[in-house]
Amino acid sequence: MPDTLPLAPLLEYFSLQPERLGKSVRIEQALRLAILNDWPEGSRLPAHRILCSYLGVARDTLAQAMRVLIEEGFVITGQGQGTWTRRPASTRPTRSLDTAQLSLRANKILKAHSASTIQSGAFMPGIPDITQFPMAKWRELYASVTVPRNVLLLSYSGGGYGPLKRAIRDFLWRWRRLACDTDQIIITDGTHNGIELCALAWILHKT
Repeated sequence: MPDTLPLAPLLEYFSLQPERLGKSVRIEQALRLAILNDWPEGSRLPAHRILCSYLGVARDTLAQAMRVLIEEGFVITGQGQGTWTRRPASTRPTRSLDTAQLSLRANKILKAHSASTIQSGAFMPGIPDITQFPMAKWRELYASVTVPRNVLLLSYSGGGYGPLKRAIRDFLWRWRRLACDTDQIIITDGTHNGIELCALAWILHKT
């Protein structure tokens, strides 16, 4: 299988990724698309050194992307047995849009980050997978953690929940290459509050 697995789709998806993303994220996106759209489930990937040679990246860069895909269930590995493709049960093969049939404005919109061909995973704009949300477990955890242990978790006086702010900080660096500290991240209790805060900051900046 490693000799017959086509690498052309992977190279094409990799070349289409925005350069503003880090190399590991671009590889991660390209591999995910190839697994969903082109490679049969259970296909064995070529050795990492071969993939690195084709993509022109260091092994540490590829390993970083592989770790994310392993956590998401898109690939599985075995000690000394190689790396194999896998499609999580919650995913479905996606189809590329025929952009030739779209208007210039539509093609421009599709180039934006919010219109990524990857429409699953954390922090994907406009795609809340509410059908998979564990509501019963969430209520149980909410009752066991916030109420009896620390009611301050319900307050936004500290700018938001620390672990969530750290996750957002790491996300901004990984996907946007924006370096910031958790003190610069403020979590509000809703969209309106966030917009109000931005408006007030803009007004204060102008004055």
